[in-house]
Amino acid sequence: MRPIAGVGEGEPMADLRLIAGPMPGGEVAAGDLTQGELALAAVAAARTPGTTTLRGLAPGLARTATALVPVLAACGVSATAGADVLAVTADGRPPAGGATVTVGAEMAPAFLALGTAAARPIAVRTDLGPNAARLLNALGAAVTPG
Repeated sequence: MRPIAGVGEGEPMADLRLIAGPMPGGEVAAGDLTQGELALAAVAAARTPGTTTLRGLAPGLARTATALVPVLAACGVSATAGADVLAVTADGRPPAGGATVTVGAEMAPAFLALGTAAARPIAVRTDLGPNAARLLNALGAAVTPG
């Protein structure tokens, strides 16, 4: 990945490669995830046939999981949340998309990614700093000031 001037300086970065394949749902230990990682795991599960269960969520993350359920549903993703679990059920086809969602800045990249995998685009409303907006636009998103 080539650096983008002024973006990501001092922030952790990674190169990701996603490979679609016939990977069935399953159980994932999710105790150490952040909010953004939980959202990204839910988005990946939205394209995985079967039910993917993210188990062992800390209390704060369990509240995040409960809040994610209606946002995922608006995007055409079936999900349920419990005391320490988020379960996402999918058939392997692209979710419907076509929604406008409002999420925190930490979850915005996951929903932008979901928009690229959905049948219809997903508009994401969030409060991103200028460096994050520049990075996402450089990656192909259309982030504009709110």
